[in-house]
Amino acid sequence: MKPSKTKGKWKPIEKRIIFKNQWICFRNDLVQRPDKEIVEYAMVDQRNYSAALCLTEDNKILMVKQFRYPWMQESWEVPSGLLNEEEDPKIAATREILEETGYSVKSLQFLLKFHDVGFANGWGYLFFGRVSKGGKQKLDPNEFIDVAEIKLSTFDKMVENNNIIHSPTLLSWLIAKERGLIPKL
Repeated sequence: MKPSKTKGKWKPIEKRIIFKNQWICFRNDLVQRPDKEIVEYAMVDQRNYSAALCLTEDNKILMVKQFRYPWMQESWEVPSGLLNEEEDPKIAATREILEETGYSVKSLQFLLKFHDVGFANGWGYLFFGRVSKGGKQKLDPNEFIDVAEIKLSTFDKMVENNNIIHSPTLLSWLIAKERGLIPKL
């Protein structure tokens, strides 16, 4: 086996903010690579988020549909949202489910912590839950969301046909299926 080229850490020299708002920060930092060369490194400093794949009382998947401006298309997704400062990911997931759908969480279990892409530092926290109807949506001003309960067989076909493109939704579905949390089709 060849010697690893990944040994050694990259050392931050200077954090340089290009743009920042309440949701995201773009940086073009100066860093020192393991070979001691100093280079620019562009990255996204993003807030952590939670997403939850939820089954209703009759084993349908609770989904939201919203327009994603960067993709210029509508997207079917599990309820998800950014964590508030110092907020526990499970509490954030519970809050987002209620806000986006009006459904109440009966149970919620942790699935996975992961990074979406290599140029951003935010963590995604995935959960699997059981929900029931009973509340009312409390959307943020920039949210325009439709809610639907989708049959498992329909959802499976949507995944196969590339109609689900939201990575946290796809990943939570695959993990929940692998762990036997999704009833057999």
